[in-house]
Amino acid sequence: MQIIKPSVELVNPVPYKQMLNTVELAIRNCYQSYDKMKDGSDEAIIKGCIARQHFSPLEFGSVAVHLITDRAVLAQLTRHRIGTSFCVSSQRYVNYSKDKFGSSIDFIEPEGLPDEAYDNWVGACKVTEAAYMVMTKDLVTPAEVARSVLPNCTATSIYMNANIREWRHIFSLRCDSHSQRDIRNLMKATLKLMYEQYPVFFEDLYEKYVKN
Repeated sequence: MQIIKPSVELVNPVPYKQMLNTVELAIRNCYQSYDKMKDGSDEAIIKGCIARQHFSPLEFGSVAVHLITDRAVLAQLTRHRIGTSFCVSSQRYVNYSKDKFGSSIDFIEPEGLPDEAYDNWVGACKVTEAAYMVMTKDLVTPAEVARSVLPNCTATSIYMNANIREWRHIFSLRCDSHSQRDIRNLMKATLKLMYEQYPVFFEDLYEKYVKN
């Protein structure tokens, strides 16, 4: 058993200038104003669209991420179905008792777990891991059946792709203070990465949810 931290990384990110150019071309097609393209016009016109909430051109840019989180956060993320794609490590086919997984299961400690409840939480994880290993190794239980004993805090690996418009929608919901801390912290970390890579598309949300 291992307790690991959530994480996020961008997957093969499109260069910033390429993303700017694609979205600017989409915007200028609406007005047939290609003749006004010049240095700096891309960021300026995109800022204007965001300020006016003219978000449809942002659908021409997509960003993929690799997330390590738990199954509870996965259930929340997959509610965002518009313009998103998911590839998730399958507990049906992944057998954690195999040598390549070290005969060990990774868990993620939930945010807000009281200190006095920590030992109880760890004990529960150990019990479920032990039950899983017995089922898969000794009782010849298929992984797709044995997974039924695993808790929501079991770690999982997710590849997630969404267009920029949908990412902004996700951040506006999941970085908000009303969101559960686990997904809020993960989405704030994701927003920070995207702002650093694509500042004009996310600077207003970064200022609202991360910087302050």
